[in-house]
Amino acid sequence: MSPDVQREALILVVAAGYTYEEAGEICNCSAGTIKSRVSRAREAVIYKMERADTGQVGGATRDGSRTANGHIDLISDIESLARGLFSAA
Repeated sequence: MSPDVQREALILVVAAGYTYEEAGEICNCSAGTIKSRVSRAREAVIYKMERADTGQVGGATRDGSRTANGHIDLISDIESLARGLFSAA
């Protein structure tokens, strides 16, 4: 499964507040497929955050400095993903 479809599902359900059924209609798939994609996307975010805590990846803020707790600047990521999703519509 492509990270793009997981990202799209996560943004629709978590950031935009669509139900699984509504997101499924938008993505032309079932609510169960959306649930699976959202679950996998959440797991990927957790994995990246855990790696950031150990200093293995990322953890940089927009200006390139590390955040105090080592987490990735998820707000920036969500903003850029949302721009890409909604500009394609």
